[in-house]
Amino acid sequence: PSSRLHPLLQYNRQFVALLWDLSEEPNLQSVRALDGSALDWRYLSTPATDPQCKFMRIQCLGFNFWYPLEFNSQDKSGRPTAIPAFNVLVAVYDHLQTPLTPAEYERLGTIPGLRDEVARAFYRRCSRRPLARLEHTQGLKRIDCLLGNTVFLGLTQESPDPVSGFWQLRVGYSNHWTWK
Repeated sequence: PSSRLHPLLQYNRQFVALLWDLSEEPNLQSVRALDGSALDWRYLSTPATDPQCKFMRIQCLGFNFWYPLEFNSQDKSGRPTAIPAFNVLVAVYDHLQTPLTPAEYERLGTIPGLRDEVARAFYRRCSRRPLARLEHTQGLKRIDCLLGNTVFLGLTQESPDPVSGFWQLRVGYSNHWTWK
């Protein structure tokens, strides 16, 4: 039995369920409905999967230079709880904002020219920020390894076992969407 994913998180080849640039922190302005309107945030506070999962592991499809993102959800007393859909967006964002480790940077060298491509993506990302100089001082981040493919397309289930919670992040490129 496989898990069903929240409709806004689910990858669909025909359309994108929500508009979100992974380089932007998820909030009311950066995560929008397909028509550009605001989302009902109560809908994003519902569980990410059915049956409800308390643990997720996400790997970005085609960009395996770092270990998968693993996270869970807990209530105030520390008991495991169902992961809300919005928490998935936050966890993905936080994971991609992590600076590259020396080992991850070394792995980039296994593909000719990839370090140069990542550097170009880094400079493009920094140039789009209001505080470009500050962003530049923070160095390369995992998001730079996506080479500008920062459109959230959704998640697909990697494992048919709902307990393992293993998902693949699908990303894409767009230079024509207006995010604000």
